[in-house]
Amino acid sequence: MPTIDLPTLFMVSTALFVLMAVMFFVTWRQDERNNAAMLPWAGAHFLGAPACVLLALRGEIPGWLSIGVANFVVLTAFGLTVAGALAFEGRRFGAPVIFGGAVLWAAAVPTVWNDFSLRVVLVSLLISTHAFAAAAIIWHGRKREPLPTRGLVAILFAAAGAAHLARIGVIFQAPVSESFAVLGRSWVAFIGVQILMQEVLLGYALLAMVKERAESHQRRAAEIDTLTGALTRGAFRERAAARLEAEPRRGAVLLFDLDRFKAINDTHGHAAGDRVLAEFAEVVSGRLGAEDLFGRYGGEEFALLLAEADVTAAWRAAEDIRRGFALRPISHAGRDIAATVSVGVAAVPLVESDLDQLVASADAALYLAKQGGRDRVEGTTAPALMSPRRRAGRGSR
Repeated sequence: MPTIDLPTLFMVSTALFVLMAVMFFVTWRQDERNNAAMLPWAGAHFLGAPACVLLALRGEIPGWLSIGVANFVVLTAFGLTVAGALAFEGRRFGAPVIFGGAVLWAAAVPTVWNDFSLRVVLVSLLISTHAFAAAAIIWHGRKREPLPTRGLVAILFAAAGAAHLARIGVIFQAPVSESFAVLGRSWVAFIGVQILMQEVLLGYALLAMVKERAESHQRRAAEIDTLTGALTRGAFRERAAARLEAEPRRGAVLLFDLDRFKAINDTHGHAAGDRVLAEFAEVVSGRLGAEDLFGRYGGEEFALLLAEADVTAAWRAAEDIRRGFALRPISHAGRDIAATVSVGVAAVPLVESDLDQLVASADAALYLAKQGGRDRVEGTTAPALMSPRRRAGRGSR
């Protein structure tokens, strides 16, 4: 078996840990609020550097430094790794998470100090526990946030834990001396190289996962109307069209237009108008099913796709929303605001299962509701009943 110079391996590891720590820290500084996990992960890699230096100096400095303190620092770094995983999932952590393993090592030192194999078993067991815990935390979040690299990160964490567990099994099958000269020619050195490679891959995978989250947040911000929380027009149309294509046999589109919205803005101010828009969005959002889509279609216009509704259910939902909004108390700056909404309904059984056709049909029905006195629901029964009208006049409805 070829010999690996362990002090050199530790020095290479030190340089890599410093590099990764700087990358994590810079990423955290770029967006501290959304990249909270980067700080504990940066701390973990910063601690990895001095730990490697202490391990490399075994035989040159006292054992309590090169063994006792070095392993304490290593285990604290792994505690920070778990803390970073918790932070990534938006969960809190305390000192026990960070220092628990290190404290257990310190407490057990008097018992295992004179037995190299027992030290390997204890440290490996504590490290693998941390690694498996981080893997479980990251893996658990995949349904809530299915990032492409999340599975790889969990696998790499688990692989790191398995590699350290392997040391426990091998130490009893092939006991070795703890001198560098012997260790460099043994399985210990090659497992060390493997663990180092896993750490490098894991570091880059963590950075990639954080980048994926940032890109996901950016996409979401572009798709969500900040005032109402509804989808933007483009996002609504894209998702609604895809849903109707996937299930063309059912569904309904409802178009809403807040009545006399320009008068509300003129009388109470634009801040009051924003309040009315937000209140209406709350009324609709409280009635959404898991597959439904709600979007802001224009200034005071909204669209709702009821994915599972038939004609009767669509009319019932439209009336429920219209009535709920009319009865909702709205006030701004101490003044009550009376607000109502008109609704146009188009359902798939009566209209072709095509988003443009459904929207056009619901739009014609909405026009009838406006012409009929507002604060009401109307619905066309077939595409032939669609009545074109000019969009420019919508602001005064």
